[in-house]
Amino acid sequence: DAHNLRHVMHDLADEFKPLNLAVAAATGAVIAWPPKALHRIPSMVLGVVAGTVIYHALDAGGLENYLGTTIGTFEPHVPPYEIGLSFWTFVEVNAARIPDMIAAAFGLAIIASLDHLLSSKAYEAQTGVRLNTNVELAKLGATNTLLPFLGCIPVGINLTNSFANYNAGGRTRNSLFVIGITSIVAILLFGWAIAWLPRVVVAVLLMTLALRLIDFNI
Repeated sequence: DAHNLRHVMHDLADEFKPLNLAVAAATGAVIAWPPKALHRIPSMVLGVVAGTVIYHALDAGGLENYLGTTIGTFEPHVPPYEIGLSFWTFVEVNAARIPDMIAAAFGLAIIASLDHLLSSKAYEAQTGVRLNTNVELAKLGATNTLLPFLGCIPVGINLTNSFANYNAGGRTRNSLFVIGITSIVAILLFGWAIAWLPRVVVAVLLMTLALRLIDFNI
């Protein structure tokens, strides 16, 4: 209602950080119009670097009250492999609930399969790359069946990451391997650097990826 809307607007006004707009504009500008001398570097990487540098320059200038926050520090954790090893203990303790769990898992599997197929078709339409959806779906099912025994979470096709890889020049399966290894190394060894990323820069990056998913030629 009107009362709740005024309350929300009041909270937004209290939390508004005007210099976030400047950081967001600079980040978006570099992504949209990257320097020609640095054309070999993906524009999103340049945008993230530029936005982060501008943010911390303003912060060092004593304008931190007009800026948002950074992602902050975090501690990377190794997957809890004991989860998989204690599977049978879990089954014994929750034996009475197994039928309900199977029914729920079956429903989630159907939804995840449909999401995978729809995402695959969207990827094909945008890139022209043909996928063997049956084979990909079988691989996804096998992965989500086996990896939880190692303490991992379920996975699925992600259009944002897939398009980012494609737009950056990734055309073979080797690019997926490189992305996976690079992500693991970056999180384990350079988590301190990720903590310096401003949230507003990450927001611009996600918005850019979302816009690139839209086919404006329809």
